[in-house]
Amino acid sequence: QETDVLHPYHFVVKVDDKELPDLDWMKRGLEYYEKGDIGRAIESFETLVQLTDENAKAWYYLGKCHAENDQDPLAIACLERSVERDP
Repeated sequence: QETDVLHPYHFVVKVDDKELPDLDWMKRGLEYYEKGDIGRAIESFETLVQLTDENAKAWYYLGKCHAENDQDPLAIACLERSVERDP
């Protein structure tokens, strides 16, 4: 459960899981991240954390993506959630 001390995070991509293809969103996000396609990596990691909110690794990489884009408040919000889920 999130506490009030976390920075807010607003998703760029809103997920309705009834419309999603059955993909390995972590693998997909990591592939985009490694290729430098940060926008698509963010979309993949955002999809994953909305489907499985407790995925600390996905929150971590989502934070790294936002840090790459110099979006520090979003990066902090994601990294806080990563640590909260897996201290």
